[in-house]
Amino acid sequence: MFNSMNNYIKIIIAILLISINYNYVNAQNERFKGGQADGAAVSNSSVNFDDVAFIGDDLTVQINRAAGQEETTTNSTINYSVIFSEAVLEFTPDDINISGTAEAGTVQITGSGTNYNVEVSGMKSNGTVIADILAGNVQNSVGNPNQAATTDGNEVLYTGADLTVEITRADGQEYMTNKNIVHFTASFNETVTDFDNSDITLSGSANANSVSVSGSDKNYDIEVSGMATDGDITINIPAGVAHDEYGKANNESTNTENVIMYDITNPDVEIKLAEGQANPAYELPLLFKVIFSEDVVDFSTYSVSFGGSAGLSIAISGNGSEYTVAMDGVLTNETVTITVAEGVVHDFVGNPNNATVNTENSITYMGTTSIKDINNRYGTNIYYNTGNIVVTFDEIPKGKVLLEIFNIQGQEVLKKEIGNKVNRIPVKSLSNYLIRLSGSDFLQYKKVFTN
Repeated sequence: MFNSMNNYIKIIIAILLISINYNYVNAQNERFKGGQADGAAVSNSSVNFDDVAFIGDDLTVQINRAAGQEETTTNSTINYSVIFSEAVLEFTPDDINISGTAEAGTVQITGSGTNYNVEVSGMKSNGTVIADILAGNVQNSVGNPNQAATTDGNEVLYTGADLTVEITRADGQEYMTNKNIVHFTASFNETVTDFDNSDITLSGSANANSVSVSGSDKNYDIEVSGMATDGDITINIPAGVAHDEYGKANNESTNTENVIMYDITNPDVEIKLAEGQANPAYELPLLFKVIFSEDVVDFSTYSVSFGGSAGLSIAISGNGSEYTVAMDGVLTNETVTITVAEGVVHDFVGNPNNATVNTENSITYMGTTSIKDINNRYGTNIYYNTGNIVVTFDEIPKGKVLLEIFNIQGQEVLKKEIGNKVNRIPVKSLSNYLIRLSGSDFLQYKKVFTN
């Protein structure tokens, strides 16, 4: 009995050892290379670890068009089926390599284990969409990377995109010009094969009559010429005149900058008295109005020529096509004239001005009157301009000079000592003044009319 029991125990132990060794071999094989049934065959009766070769199965993957996915489609989504030879740890959109002329941009993945669906969308134009999985992107549970995907059909032709075209002004082309040739750019969203001169609709008040198209693929230059007069040059591309390589016709152009203004006319200029300016004038400044037939960009004091005595000064205000020219510093009764010479002012496109049309370009100044002198040594002059009496001497007086101003009734309104070479005294506006200057060796009177 004892021997029988002992033999039975030995058999049980032997079975347990075989089972443990078998499971250990499989576990080690899985750890090194992974995959069920990897490694050399294992005997249930004896195990020699030195004879086990841990080779490991390759992780393979196949990508094809999904069931029901046509080779040519207008649908905005395209589906592919992905099947791995064994379960993978993680499969993400980054593992999909998308190529093709349609420039698809969005990938979504659903599924698990060994089977997945890949949905591609965001195509920018008509063309091919190709989905692929490169080697080494995905791993199984023990880190084995995939081999490059095999396929029986992973390309789809997408024809659902609109063929669009945008018109803009060509690089360097100004909105306003006096050049006899202008340029637009036509930009398609994909290559077209039959775009030419006849596909351009030309209009506008400049009456352009010639179009020349050059370029290829997606981008074209449109040259327009033959303008007959000032005005706009406008182009359009109607729907259906150009086609992509798959036969899709274009939509009507999107006209971002499809108009250019043509201007070859020189601006006229007229000079006349400003509103409210009297002629003859008794006050300064003298105001002229300068009016151009269109907006100009470089009218300044350097553009104005004027005639009169030394000391005249000029100031300009205004913008666009209308300006006010103010003349000051007139020291004697005289006629002041201004002109704008031909070709010194320009419009936005560079056309120079014509000669001045001088309607009223001169003003006679009568703001000074004769002086009654008694023993005058200093070459004294007295002027009146707006709100001021100006007294000038040829040389600085040796002593103080008393200035007295009387109104028309003979009442004294101001009494002041002066002694500079140029003396400017503010006064209230009156109909006229009687002015008396008195010093150590002279006496002088002047009647100044302000109206």
